[in-house]
Amino acid sequence: MIIFFNLKNQADLFLFLTMNPESLSDVALVFGTNDPNISSEDFKEKLESNFHVNTDDHTATSDDIILSIDRVCHLIGAFSCRRIGCDEYDRKLYNDCDSDEENTNNANSDDTDNKIFRSLIEGADHEVSYVHNAVTHAGKNLWRHKCLNMYYLVTRGIIPSPTHPEYTALYGNSDSSYHDFPRFFKVTRSNGTIQDARWEYNDAMKLHKSKTLNDEYERLYITANYMADPEADIHDNFTYDCYHKNVPLDAVIELTEGITEINFRIFIWSDNTIASSEKSVAEVMTHYNTLHHEWREERLIPAIKRMSSSLTFNIIYENNPKFNVSITTGTIPC
Repeated sequence: MIIFFNLKNQADLFLFLTMNPESLSDVALVFGTNDPNISSEDFKEKLESNFHVNTDDHTATSDDIILSIDRVCHLIGAFSCRRIGCDEYDRKLYNDCDSDEENTNNANSDDTDNKIFRSLIEGADHEVSYVHNAVTHAGKNLWRHKCLNMYYLVTRGIIPSPTHPEYTALYGNSDSSYHDFPRFFKVTRSNGTIQDARWEYNDAMKLHKSKTLNDEYERLYITANYMADPEADIHDNFTYDCYHKNVPLDAVIELTEGITEINFRIFIWSDNTIASSEKSVAEVMTHYNTLHHEWREERLIPAIKRMSSSLTFNIIYENNPKFNVSITTGTIPC
């Protein structure tokens, strides 16, 4: 027997097991969720999707692949557990490279296509913890993960922070999306004190319409992490005991000297890659490129143009530079 329950109702589960102790012998697994709004039916569907194994050998269509990528995106944060050796995109089992059983890993050690990897979801730390911020997949499906990162960016309305220190404008990764906003900046606390703050790796800038600030339209916000003690050194990379809050990017730029230009380096598929790919793969890549361009025109660029600060935004596509654009703000009324 499998039990589904909401973590807000743990008392109900305890009462059920107390009143029905004989049921414990039949319980194989207990799964919980902390989402107070999810129905039992939706929770069960998500659970089945998370642990489903695909044994069908039919060739996936572009629609099948898009559906699987979108499903993974919608499941982010739902479960921290994974089926070992299972690709979360095609839901097939592969040899587990970390298995302790010698006979279970017959694949050649150089066969990266059929090895399982754990890849970070870019910018995911802005909403989930590290146990939820990655996807396991076979090496041959890394391209699907890049599509997931593209889809995550537009569905969450974010520009990811670099995933680690070497993902910078100087040591750029053309397969990733990230901003190059200064790591340390000034922020005003609620008591009026101005102190140093920083963004965290794999966090994100995001498009947001604040109810607290009565925003009429979406604006660019950044998560400011700062010390409770204003005298403490936020520049210590080993300091994690921080407060944090979302702050309009305009407010940060007004307080921080020397910021005149911001680069958003964004991954999209190149025309050459699409042209050289199989038909179904090319259709998937084109689909996510199209979603990005729509999001850029309808949400990102309008939000940039609403900035009151005087600076230049460069949206850079290293893999497809014909879409590069520079926008100067603070000089032309929006």
